[in-house]
Amino acid sequence: MNMIELNVTGTLLEITDEDKSTSGSVNYDRCEFTFDSEWDGFTKTAVFSCGGCDSYRADITDGACRIPPACTEKEGILSIGVFGVDDNGTVIATNSVAHRIDEGTDSGEWIAEDESLVRNAIRDFEDYADRFAERLENRINTFIANVTNENDVSLRADAGKNIFPNEDYEAPEFTGAAALPSVSNGSEYDDFFAYKLDDLVENHPEYVTRRVIGTDASGEYPIYLYSFEPESYDKTLLITSTVHGSERIAFFALCSFLEDLCTRADSDPQLNYIRSKIKLAVVPVVNPYGLMHQRTVNSANVNIGCNFPFNWSACPNSSKGAEAADQAETGSIISLLDELDSDRLCAAIDIHTNVINAAGCTVFYPRFSRGCVCELADMINRFISENGEGANRDMAVLMSSVNPTLTNYAADAYGISACELVWNNSVYGGTSSDENIGMFTEFIGRAVYTMAKECRRSRREPPAPFAKYYSWSSSQGDTYTVAASAEAQKMAVSAYSLSPNFPCLIRADGSVTLHVTSECTVTVAPLLYQVMSPELDEADIADSGRFAHRLTLGAGTHVIPVSSIIQAHYACWNSSSDSYCAEDVRFTLAFNASAANTVSVEAFSVLLYIQPSDCARPVEMSVPMGAAAYYSGDDIPIQTLAYPLGTYTITDGNFND
Repeated sequence: MNMIELNVTGTLLEITDEDKSTSGSVNYDRCEFTFDSEWDGFTKTAVFSCGGCDSYRADITDGACRIPPACTEKEGILSIGVFGVDDNGTVIATNSVAHRIDEGTDSGEWIAEDESLVRNAIRDFEDYADRFAERLENRINTFIANVTNENDVSLRADAGKNIFPNEDYEAPEFTGAAALPSVSNGSEYDDFFAYKLDDLVENHPEYVTRRVIGTDASGEYPIYLYSFEPESYDKTLLITSTVHGSERIAFFALCSFLEDLCTRADSDPQLNYIRSKIKLAVVPVVNPYGLMHQRTVNSANVNIGCNFPFNWSACPNSSKGAEAADQAETGSIISLLDELDSDRLCAAIDIHTNVINAAGCTVFYPRFSRGCVCELADMINRFISENGEGANRDMAVLMSSVNPTLTNYAADAYGISACELVWNNSVYGGTSSDENIGMFTEFIGRAVYTMAKECRRSRREPPAPFAKYYSWSSSQGDTYTVAASAEAQKMAVSAYSLSPNFPCLIRADGSVTLHVTSECTVTVAPLLYQVMSPELDEADIADSGRFAHRLTLGAGTHVIPVSSIIQAHYACWNSSSDSYCAEDVRFTLAFNASAANTVSVEAFSVLLYIQPSDCARPVEMSVPMGAAAYYSGDDIPIQTLAYPLGTYTITDGNFND
């Protein structure tokens, strides 16, 4: 059995001897305490915490106790403290000491990476079971209430309908994919609108109207807006499709949903909610020329999906246009957004089809805007759980984007919720199959309902800002000597970890005290990074050298200020591997020196300030162009945006290619 021996003198707790502990051990690690006379008459309790998380108590009996199993589940730093209470209510408490838990052998029940997933799945299933049981009881009571009498099991006309309805929108079976309008078959531009939308205008004139909001860059095709407007409404949603003209299946699936909205709202509660409370402003074809010529770009060979004035200058796409918003199609959408801004605009949804990864469906949200991300994630999980039979149908991607897209611009400029739906035709039966369009229709309907229900006209209040302060100093022979190495080495005792569940701006400010015995060059690098982030992980931050100091110091004691900043986000895919997620934000100090055994760290202190953010661009770090000699007097240097915007993920680029 492992033993940690500790001595307690008054309020001072010290480790006098310790065995090596490993994660996964249960009831194998014990603590033995030696108390001085000040503890006589006190009931003694040990307090344990691993990784700064939950605390666990253990009664100290005969000077010993077992370490709670929860504290040895994972590797990390185990904090140990003691308090005592006597009969008079007097409390005595010690300092905390640290004991290392090394990584142990996996027990084999499940791999470590899957443990939290399994536990979350069990919890989610239990929650769902409770909700389902409640709904089941209510439906059974409704069923019984509709029986005419206790001896007659015949039902009223509507008693058997929707006894156990699905909570989510279910599209009716789609038929007729083989007869869809097609340029290849000679269809004209107006034939696409005559397919379903113009009939909706004719048959539901009190609800559906059409008008022209502009002309495309070729000057040949009008851009139509279809408004689905109830008598009174709380919110307005902008829905667009065919930004990339070759993605005509997005147009057909959207039309199918809109037809369902007009004809089945009385029988579907989600359609009824949208029909009665939400105005939909729908631009079904943003890029008419692309649609009619079966290509992504417009007549000027510009990709409208990269032409909006959000982070445009940093976009590497060669088809983004000569300037931001220099295309007629882009200008028409921006003018419409300006108009809708005074008409309770709350959200924007842009619909696409593309094979950007193996998943059946992908949802992009603006990188620095929370929007309805959590609610969309729940919707996606339900959708794939119901339709997961078949290759890659159980796969979905929710990820952030920094492209100059319609939705990113809308979220940034108007403070609304926004997302892009990207459907993989190949996963659901092929491009022009009934099943594919039917499933896509259902996915669109669920996304529209989710956004309609959860978006708000005014931005939601994010969590309150908070701060974390921690410090360390060398004492009792505890020193850290800076190594002479090619790269800065991390000082493990300076590490700190945060787990954000919302977009946030994190700033680190502090200082490091160094003792130098003889002149040398020292690098002090504050590394603030996000684990597995596609652009802001440890390697990216370290390689960039941002925020690092490289100084030549003489013999003596020096106090060096340190600072860093990061915009943390969360997504389920990091664009370089399906296997990893953007995870914890970590801070650590790293050092190297030009000569060995000449520099030691005497102390550091760091304040981490966490500012939750719900805006699209909270961080803009820029650098002046050119040399200092270029400027004089009252000149204002031209700034180049360097961080964090401007770095594109693999998928961001592929999506608009």
